Amino acid sequence: MEIFCSRSHFEYSMKSEIPVMADALEAHHLQLVSLHAPTSRDHSAMRESGIPLSVCEVERVRRVEAMDELKRAIDVADDLALR
Repeated sequence: MEIFCSRSHFEYSMKSEIPVMADALEAHHLQLVSLHAPTSRDHSAMRESGIPLSVCEVERVRRVEAMDELKRAIDVADDLALR
């Protein structure tokens, strides 16, 4: 199964959602094969903002924000893979 790190697909930034997702995968005998990194800044649970999330941003603040989101997604991938 592939999961996208976007609030409209999987609220990966909420620690409490990670074990719920892991339990759901296990309960349905599914294996996570891909966790897609976030591609835009999410501002609501219903849709993505359309503002790109890029580690190549010229503005340092946005670049650091993008790195933080990617690190968060990597941590989630580790957490889900270890279950």
